[in-house]
Amino acid sequence: MNKLFFLATLFFAVGCAVSKNADSTSGLTKDDVKRVQDLYADVTLEELNKGMSLYEANCDACHKLKDPKSEGIKGWNHHVPEMVELSNEKKGTKLTKSDEQAILRYLVSMNRK
Repeated sequence: MNKLFFLATLFFAVGCAVSKNADSTSGLTKDDVKRVQDLYADVTLEELNKGMSLYEANCDACHKLKDPKSEGIKGWNHHVPEMVELSNEKKGTKLTKSDEQAILRYLVSMNRK
């Protein structure tokens, strides 16, 4: 009984231990923001989370998600606007320039990881 209680307590403690640096819903951290602040001085953790969510929800609808490291910054700067436009035209999505920016910044941040 004591071992069971100990294990349950341990699993609970480990599960609840979230770094002060992490966003508990996404796993993105302030370090992800810092990696791209030289390119995007105004980037926020919230914007990167939005970009990740939009990327996963919209890009996965048409094709397998690419590893952010599969493209360089130049590649993502080319592909993201092109794909957003295509998605809006062909799939009827309503991704905005702000959405496009969030997706791009998320991918660039993960590319630099």
